[in-house]
Amino acid sequence: MYKYRDIIDDVDVITIRSIDSVSVYNAFRKTFTAALAEGDEFFNELTWNNFTRNDRFSPVVNKYIFDLFKFLSNKKYIGNNAKRSASFEKILNLLKEDNSSYEENKNVSAIVEEAKNIFKLAKLDGSASDVVILADEFDIFKNEEDRKKFEKIYFNFDAFDGCDIPS
Repeated sequence: MYKYRDIIDDVDVITIRSIDSVSVYNAFRKTFTAALAEGDEFFNELTWNNFTRNDRFSPVVNKYIFDLFKFLSNKKYIGNNAKRSASFEKILNLLKEDNSSYEENKNVSAIVEEAKNIFKLAKLDGSASDVVILADEFDIFKNEEDRKKFEKIYFNFDAFDGCDIPS
């Protein structure tokens, strides 16, 4: 199990290991339990587990990524990565063009495609670095207390298992 600081310090070379993408999905959900309160918009979408089986993970992740960026559309990108910043701007424009729900939005596939330049999770690729990008490059925490709650969370990153690949 790893805390945020362990990921930053690359304990056990966690940032270059192949990690099960479901573990990253679960880490994102845990992150939002610290960043959001139960009554907040997108709390359910970003904290509840909608995963059932690996062969049904792709639609779950695509909706999660869409909801994540609907939430992030009201936040600032505070990172320094030009490619991620440009992709975030493109996603914001796509959401401005069509702000409807996941089921009705004509830009879902374009949003998910741009998200692949920001989070490996959108590619169904597991990387602990995604948690750092989410926490450090987007303004998701309301205050320092929420940030400290996040830094105390333990994340369980399972190794990638080629026999049971999420799809």
